[in-house]
Amino acid sequence: MTSTTYTLHVTFLTPVFVGTGEELDPLSYVLKGHGKDSADLHLIDLHSWVRDNSGDQDLQKAFSQRELSSLRRFVAERIPLDKYTKDVVPVRSHSFQTLYSQVLNGKRDEHRLFLAGTHRSPANGIPFIPGSSLKGAIRTAVGNAHTAKAGKPQWNTRQRRPDYDWQDYNWRIFGRIQNDIFKFLKVGDIQLGPGKTQVVEPVEVSRNPDRSKCTPKNYAEATQSVALGSKLTAAARLKLEQPPKEFQSHGQVRPFDLPQLMSWLNQFYIEKYWQEMAKFYDKAHLSEVKEHLETVSQLVEQLSPESTHKALIRLGHYSHIESVTYDGLRDPKTKKGYGKTRTLAESHVPFGWVLLTAEPGYVPDMNINNPASVELTAMPSEPQDSKTKPQVSEQENRQTRLDNLQKELEAIKPANRPGIIPTKAKEVLADEDKEYVSQAARIILDFVQGAGMKKKVKSKDWYRRLQSDED
Repeated sequence: MTSTTYTLHVTFLTPVFVGTGEELDPLSYVLKGHGKDSADLHLIDLHSWVRDNSGDQDLQKAFSQRELSSLRRFVAERIPLDKYTKDVVPVRSHSFQTLYSQVLNGKRDEHRLFLAGTHRSPANGIPFIPGSSLKGAIRTAVGNAHTAKAGKPQWNTRQRRPDYDWQDYNWRIFGRIQNDIFKFLKVGDIQLGPGKTQVVEPVEVSRNPDRSKCTPKNYAEATQSVALGSKLTAAARLKLEQPPKEFQSHGQVRPFDLPQLMSWLNQFYIEKYWQEMAKFYDKAHLSEVKEHLETVSQLVEQLSPESTHKALIRLGHYSHIESVTYDGLRDPKTKKGYGKTRTLAESHVPFGWVLLTAEPGYVPDMNINNPASVELTAMPSEPQDSKTKPQVSEQENRQTRLDNLQKELEAIKPANRPGIIPTKAKEVLADEDKEYVSQAARIILDFVQGAGMKKKVKSKDWYRRLQSDED
């Protein structure tokens, strides 16, 4: 099977937020200010601090109290941040700083400071955006390009409910699960690196200037971005495989190359960007948003639906229905219609817009896991100088990756395993190193067996594929 591997350079035009579905524990971070308008959120290793100071009577007394605000204040005042900080996240939101200060000083009765964190590696705490999120956004654009050939979805007669059978329609476009052509598109995680996220407040706004009542959102850890004044470029691996002939005619999507893929992305997302601009940010009461997007708009203007080396895409939470559904087929079940509000970071810029630039080949950045390298961006590293840096054999590198996988699995909380393990399995299956895939598949299968999950997941596609690759 022939394949081509690319490096996708991902430039974050606006903040991207891909949450885990969980909130950061109120004792998992400490906020430290640097003057009136600047603060950092320190993600702390509370367990290690408590373990290292188990004989401290003041600490034991603080943890024996039931009042959360007092305990949070004790931790904030006493924990040595230089020793127990896992990562530092700049806080963009002034309202979050104010709320934290009020709660810490007992001026607010808030028992929790709701903060939706991003994905982080269980092994080293480095933030990343799952490749599945990027692949999902790609899939939407590709599917949209084939709806004309696929026709209209059929009525869902099997479920006997007034809805379309979207599963059958998806199969009509891409092929059934076992024949899905997207099995041959492999997309890796976007490794952000330490210090490349920030805390923002998502604020819902309406295109109607007279509407003031909007749904409140939790504070979120999103990426830095051009629109908020700090350029961030990361990298991910993309691999295009040539499907065997038996996979090439099950759906409307036929085998494609990179230029075709980039063109499909631009055809779908460029239009969405300018539609949102005209529908919302050309309004007088949202003109400030348009000003914040001036640099972003200039970059988008350089693209066309025929561009094949660069592509616009939207991913993550708050991408809105127009960017995650097919044109002409979106049918949200809302009584008052849809597409009347936007969710903006700090009331200034929309979420989710990124620019992809592809180049042949992929070299992982080995420095991305170094927590001390806060200023690094996740770009392909330069070849190592064999005279100054020791060479690591392929077998040693593979074993290190296998050891890290084992540690990551063991670090997953039991409640999170059903959501995280399938993602890990898909990452393993997408890897180019077949020997690694075989050994990693056995590690995951053994872990699933030991965790008592086999009965629930043995019919899942990812589990069956792991069994196949392990053999």
